Amino acid sequence: MPLLPRVPLHRLAALWLAGVGVCVVAGVLGGRVELARLFLNAVPASFNAGLLGLIAALALWTDPRVPSRRLAWCAGLLVLLPALVLAEHLGGVELGIDAPALHQAMQSGSSHPGRLAPNTCLGFLFAGLALWLQHRPALRWQGLLVSCCVYGTLAVGLSALAGYVLDLEAMYRLLSFNSMSAAVMAMLVVLGAALWSSLLAGESTEAPGESGERPEARITRTAVGVLGVVAVVSGVAGFALMQRAYKMTVADSLETAARGHAGAFAHSLKQEMEIAESVSRQLALQRALAQLAVNPVDAQAFDDLREVATSLLGQDFSALRVQKGRDESLLEAGSSRLRSAPVALPLGDGHSTLLWDDGLVLHSELPVERHGERVGGLMLERRLGVLTGLLYDLQHGDDSTDALLCARIDGDAVCLPSRFYEAGRHIAIYRPDGQPFLPISKALLGMSGSDSVRDLRGVPVQAGYAPLRGVNLGLVIKTDSGELFGYIRSRLRLLTGLLAALVVVGAWLLRSHVLPLAQRLASSERRLQMVSDNLPALVFHVDADLRYQFANARYLPMVGLDPKAMIGRRMQDVLGAEVSASIAPHIEAALRGERVRYERHGHWLGREHHHLVEYVPERRPDGSVAGVYGMVMDITERHQAQAQLAASEARLRTITDNVPALITYVDTDLRFQFCNPVFEAWTGIPVADAMGRRMQDVLPPKVMALRQRQIERALRGETVQFETVAVLGQGPRHFQVNYLPHRDEQGRVIGVYSLTNDISAQKEFERQLQTLARVDALTGLANRRQFEERFSEAMSRCRRSGRPMALMFMDIDKFKGINDTLGHAGGDEVLKTFGQRLVASVRKTDTVARLAGDEFVVILEGLNTVDEPHFLARKILAAISAEQRVLGHSLRVTTSIGISFYEGDDSREGELMARADKALYEAKEAGRGTYRCAPRSVVVAGR
Repeated sequence: MPLLPRVPLHRLAALWLAGVGVCVVAGVLGGRVELARLFLNAVPASFNAGLLGLIAALALWTDPRVPSRRLAWCAGLLVLLPALVLAEHLGGVELGIDAPALHQAMQSGSSHPGRLAPNTCLGFLFAGLALWLQHRPALRWQGLLVSCCVYGTLAVGLSALAGYVLDLEAMYRLLSFNSMSAAVMAMLVVLGAALWSSLLAGESTEAPGESGERPEARITRTAVGVLGVVAVVSGVAGFALMQRAYKMTVADSLETAARGHAGAFAHSLKQEMEIAESVSRQLALQRALAQLAVNPVDAQAFDDLREVATSLLGQDFSALRVQKGRDESLLEAGSSRLRSAPVALPLGDGHSTLLWDDGLVLHSELPVERHGERVGGLMLERRLGVLTGLLYDLQHGDDSTDALLCARIDGDAVCLPSRFYEAGRHIAIYRPDGQPFLPISKALLGMSGSDSVRDLRGVPVQAGYAPLRGVNLGLVIKTDSGELFGYIRSRLRLLTGLLAALVVVGAWLLRSHVLPLAQRLASSERRLQMVSDNLPALVFHVDADLRYQFANARYLPMVGLDPKAMIGRRMQDVLGAEVSASIAPHIEAALRGERVRYERHGHWLGREHHHLVEYVPERRPDGSVAGVYGMVMDITERHQAQAQLAASEARLRTITDNVPALITYVDTDLRFQFCNPVFEAWTGIPVADAMGRRMQDVLPPKVMALRQRQIERALRGETVQFETVAVLGQGPRHFQVNYLPHRDEQGRVIGVYSLTNDISAQKEFERQLQTLARVDALTGLANRRQFEERFSEAMSRCRRSGRPMALMFMDIDKFKGINDTLGHAGGDEVLKTFGQRLVASVRKTDTVARLAGDEFVVILEGLNTVDEPHFLARKILAAISAEQRVLGHSLRVTTSIGISFYEGDDSREGELMARADKALYEAKEAGRGTYRCAPRSVVVAGR
């Protein structure tokens, strides 16, 4: 027995589905989200998903190809539950089957907690339909529907799993409903694979001939399925490679862009800050504030301040304020936006703040010093139009691009307004575990790079981030992954179309080119199986471990062993220790690569046996031995047959010597190797003179010429039968000759048997039958069949010779009264006498025939004049009307005659008969016992 039992794939799949189903159900009931997820960071599965997995496991535990009540119930549940959930989705109704209370904590973000995703419903629905349809053989297109359902299950599972792995949410989220969980994806893939293996690619459980499906159909369907899976895997792999390369490129470009723009922003801000500081260092401003510190009412100093303010306002400063000391304002121009701005970001130098007021505004509060002493203060605000435009361009690069410019304030990142977020949005720098929360957190911590994350909207994005060094800011440039990979997905659609086209072309090529090969292969396999099962020998194959891989059906009737039960078992366990020990040296020789042939004798299974055994090694491509093919023939009876062979040959010789047929055998050189005594009796050639000589040297040239072509056909492998006539001592004789090719073990023709029968008596009997078939049995005249042949021939001769002919059509007047009076016997006598008198009245060259009943016809050929039929008609009327004796009664019979003429025109036989028949009825109407002729003008008009 094998060390490990072979577990069918459907049972392994059932174990997997049961395990996942139990985990999901236990996770939902116990509130253990990690069990319901099954995979890290995956969406937790619902209770109904786990329940469907358990139902599918129950359906697959036994072979799904074998119908059972349990399988029917499971298939029904796999169809019913998903159908009800789909009704909830599409109809917007609540049927109470989702158990939302169990899932509220796990799926708090879902609009329908606990509800199966629509594509999950479709996947299980397809699986249930496949199991249900499998056992509906009477259903039209049942095989096609099962295949579509199985492939539908696989397609839903594989597409969702590929979308999960490749981060393509659209492939596992149908419409806007719940998304399929990773656990369900895995269940559908395993369920689809098990159904495909069992229902489409698996071996039939029915005996050969019981199943309507042929192996070549299963081969073709399996190949198409494999081709489709290979195409899907190739497409997913191709997309994954494209996505990864493109993602790396985009990540690098976003990081580079973030760094570049961050550097540009920092440089520009520093320049703006330097401009503000340069204003605070202007000598005129310092001198004026110093004078006012000495003389607060110095008018000249105030004029100087106003001049400085006017100059600054002309340099794009939107607001300024000059202070004396720290709080006393000496001069203000414009309106400061510091208090009204929705967000203010300190730039880290203690003097500058970046405001947002429908654009970027740099707010600077600077001390004014003279000779190292503070003489006042200066507040400046300047709109940063260029930086505002740059930030806008970054935030609106395409439909999903955004840029965040934030500063770290306390433990949060505070950001300027962006395309998707309002101004002053606070974002935590760290997660609870102490790690940076989002890319902006990393930027504010001085890091730069690129990450794939979900932003605060929950949307997957690719973000590049970098710090604005020296100004306490961080910059993030991000793009939605869906838009980012739009180009790749457009390529994916093209790739999908191309792969679909390749699958279609591959399926067509498979059907047009591979299917015939598969059909021939399957047909050959069936023939080989049939041949091996019907050979009078045991045929087997064992591997290198001497485990049976094949045993033909003869094991059961010959030795009482079930060949199916032998598969996988060792020879020693099947045959027993004694037999195994006796054959061990020969098996070992075969395993060494030798071809072994021997005879063995002994007592086995309760009787004496004599076996002829042959072992042939099975070799791998590298020449090593992979196993042994064996054939064991029971030749116990052969020895007895050999003892009886001589007697049998003697009996056969006696038969061939005494059968009334000529039997010969010639080889491929046409030399006689056997002739029975009839050969000498019929041909007069001694058998001893013919043996070993060629046919053309023994037989007369005329006879050989007649048989040369037939004997050549027999030598080409044909069975030939023909008839010939030969003149023997008693005159011409008819013979039937049969040539039977003799083939060797390789199927080559090595000679020809000849069987010749004298069929002269049969031919004579056939001739008599032919005569009877053309003669009226009562009168001995020609019957209708012979009349029709002669009538057609007579018309042809008339057309060729140009001499007219006539057709006489007559019957016996009042013949029914004769039958009624004298009976049918008397009527028959009248008919015979009528025929005899009619024959006596016409020429020997004329044809007299009885058509039916009392109807007779006469064909008159080679007329010299058209008056001859008139003379002959009167002669017939006179002969017929003579008195005759019928059954002791004296009787006079009359006849009426109709005559039509033919002079070589285009008239047909039927037309002449019709005219003669019409003339006959005219004679009847004229009082019977007379004749009438069809007018010649009618005949001439028909030309």
